[in-house]
Amino acid sequence: MAGYALDNVASRSLTVSSLNLNAVIGVQGSDQPGDTNGSDFHSRLGSLAWEQRTEVSPFPLQGGANFSISPDPTGGSGSLLVVDNGPNDADPAPGQLAVSDVLLASYTITETGAPAGYALDNVASRSVIVSSLNLNAVVGIQGSDQPGDTDASDFHTRLGSLAWEQRTEVSPFPLQDGASFSISPDPTGGASSLIVVDNGTNDANPAPAKSR
Repeated sequence: MAGYALDNVASRSLTVSSLNLNAVIGVQGSDQPGDTNGSDFHSRLGSLAWEQRTEVSPFPLQGGANFSISPDPTGGSGSLLVVDNGPNDADPAPGQLAVSDVLLASYTITETGAPAGYALDNVASRSVIVSSLNLNAVVGIQGSDQPGDTDASDFHTRLGSLAWEQRTEVSPFPLQDGASFSISPDPTGGASSLIVVDNGTNDANPAPAKSR
């Protein structure tokens, strides 16, 4: 059947005899689970799983993103929207996403909405194949960070940066170190403003009078 994998155990044995002339596997009209000679045959569906992380070490899981899977792995028309810890996400952990009961096919997973305050992954799509040999397809390896922009890389949210200079007002306007600044609201997500001291607290640029 198109889109499905074979039964986990694809064979059944039965005997047609004078005492069992109309041999039946299991009981007609009801489901017989399992993989025994008395079990019905069951077609199988697969699953998809991937992770969303920040790009800053130690690369923790980051919840709150939205994704689109194309074609729709559940057999619908178009694509399937997956919201982290929301519609169509079968994994309850933030930053870990999964879709169950997936048809066998090639899929493209695309990050369509980054968590609030973050930019989309540098390359926002991953390609993955669900097949009878890879029924539970995973992008990368669950539980650890896979860097880069390949189809085996985790999705990573991105943060930005701020940079400015302090100069004297007298020509030739040289750089002038020693100033302190306040950024409001705090760009690192704190509750108030962020104090930046030239070549000191929260300054990522080692050059005097240049802050980042």
